Order: sequence, then structure tokens, then C-alpha cells
Amino acid sequence: MPGTVTGATIVTFLKTLLRYWRGKLRVIWDNAPVNRCREVREWLCQPNVQARLSLESLPPYAPELNPTESLWSWIKRKRANLMFKDALGLGNGLNA
Repeated sequence: MPGTVTGATIVTFLKTLLRYWRGKLRVIWDNAPVNRCREVREWLCQPNVQARLSLESLPPYAPELNPTESLWSWIKRKRANLMFKDALGLGNGLNA
């Protein structure tokens, strides 16, 4: 999805989740500023949303809980200062 993620984007995403998921839903939530914006907070305060959606916040810094942190760490260690023609070139030699 191209573009910037906004409060409206987050609300639309959560509404879509609730539309397709029957019953209660728990979402693991990071501390991105967009997740704390006024538009998102106001929508989350609605009683019908609170009845179905619960949020579990990640700690402010918890790389061990975020699988992409391992990928970024590997890229920095093994692929720093290299140039690749495409994403497939980046993945060549994963065991390196």
C-alpha cells in the first residue's frame, strides 16, 4: 500500500479486521505515533469497539519481540555497503 500511514488508515484497517473477524479480537500494538493520534484514540473509545477489540501494547523498545528487528540486524551485519540489482540479490547467500 503506497503512501503514508495516517490515523484514518489505522481506523480503516481496524474496522476491516472487525468486519471479517467474528467475536472479540486482540491486536498487538506498537508505539508508533500514528497509533496514538487523536483520530485513532477517539475511534477506540467507542463502546462498540471496546466491546470487541482489545489492544496489547509492546514495550517502547523490545527488539526481541519484533521479528523484523532480526532481519534489520542481519542486513546491517552481512549486507552493509553492498549494492544489489534487486531484492533477490539481497537474499543470495543467506547463510553467509
